[in-house]
Amino acid sequence: MRFDDTGYLDAWRDDGVYPKIHDELFRLVRRTPPTGPVLDLCCSTGLLAQRINDELRVPAVGIDSDDRAITGAVAAGVKVPLLTCTLRGDLAAFKDVLATYEVTGIVARRCFPELFGSRAGLDREFLGIFKTALAEAGVTQLWLQGRQAHRHATNALPSITHEVMAMVLDHQTDPPQWTGRWRLVAKTTACAYLTTTPARPNMTLLTPPQEPSPDRLQSPE
Repeated sequence: MRFDDTGYLDAWRDDGVYPKIHDELFRLVRRTPPTGPVLDLCCSTGLLAQRINDELRVPAVGIDSDDRAITGAVAAGVKVPLLTCTLRGDLAAFKDVLATYEVTGIVARRCFPELFGSRAGLDREFLGIFKTALAEAGVTQLWLQGRQAHRHATNALPSITHEVMAMVLDHQTDPPQWTGRWRLVAKTTACAYLTTTPARPNMTLLTPPQEPSPDRLQSPE
């Protein structure tokens, strides 16, 4: 099924079953607990936000640009706040959500390629605006799930490793430079957890990442 298939809502409403497509990312969130409210970016059915709220007892909110997905989720009984929000321009509406719900963490499942990547390359300017918005709002935790890597990928962010590199590098410089703000703490097959907090003694990765060099991240001319 597609990520936004209403069958996921039916299974949750009728049998209390959450989508298996969320399992890997949810397990990572559970293993690296949120320190405050969580925003599900590109939430679609809203069921990942609902699961975080229900099973981890962490306040969660979801946003998506697809008003039909939001309407369907609410009609199916999803209780966490779900808002229609399009990420464009100066991100004013997005910033309002972060402030209103006092968001300190963001989960993003396979949405970075849609927001910041394309065949043409990485949208460095918009990515920079996004990072600034997170810094200004006090967001300190980020859980990502990337696309399944394959050799014929055309998007500038074809895998979770590329999404991590997009966050930890400053792409406003040429070549991109390490910023030191976002730090990779844990990585699984398709997911990663990053934070802005200082490293704890003896902190180790769940799975050591194989990261590409900065020049392998495509950028538009």
